[in-house]
Amino acid sequence: MSSWAWRIPLLLSVPLIAVCFWARSRIEDTPEFERLAREARLSRTPLREVIAQHLPALLQIIGLGFAQNAAGYVGVVYLSIHLTRFLKYDPTQVFWLISSVTLLSVLLMPLSGGLSDRIGRRPMLTMALIGYIILAPAMMYLAGLGDFEVTCVAVAISILPFVMMQSVGYPLYAEIMPTRVRYSGVALGFNLAAIAGGATGPYIATWLVQQTGNSLAPAFYIVLVALIGLATLATVQETAQKPLAQ
Repeated sequence: MSSWAWRIPLLLSVPLIAVCFWARSRIEDTPEFERLAREARLSRTPLREVIAQHLPALLQIIGLGFAQNAAGYVGVVYLSIHLTRFLKYDPTQVFWLISSVTLLSVLLMPLSGGLSDRIGRRPMLTMALIGYIILAPAMMYLAGLGDFEVTCVAVAISILPFVMMQSVGYPLYAEIMPTRVRYSGVALGFNLAAIAGGATGPYIATWLVQQTGNSLAPAFYIVLVALIGLATLATVQETAQKPLAQ
């Protein structure tokens, strides 16, 4: 069974893809986009325009997206490997722990997003990135003590930066890229960031532990990418409650 059962979750995702396509086909474009379309003012070569005219915004999306993906993938996806392979916790317990905190993050994201509408994107993302710097090393240190109950509390608290980063980052990316090229600009920037940060994050974290023998090494990597995120955020202007750029 172990040789084929892992495919079942992948197959179960097929209906979800159909649901996503159905939902996407019914989402209306923004009034600003529709107005530009009627006036024939949309870019004919959006990728070229993004690189030539909106490179700072593109780099901001890449920098913040890199921090978001690297910290998120190491702090959530890699964490299962870390707890079971290196710290020898029971895989079933770890599965339910990660599933529970993921569900918790889903419930908290609307609250976090709503709060960013009130106090701004920059303050929320600043708190998220500083939270990663403080909580990631603390969580991995506590997990290394070998007490699963303590680990559960530590992981639940450490999910808060992930919640804030995920719920606030995506609106910000759309807001810093002008309407003419928004879809192309955000897609290009964020996907490059996802490849650089998300695709490599778990591998880098595993490699760091293997090379150093230090179970806290992945936390230091999270600290590094969070610092990159803070440096990038310092160049971003506040966008909450402001009209979108054309």
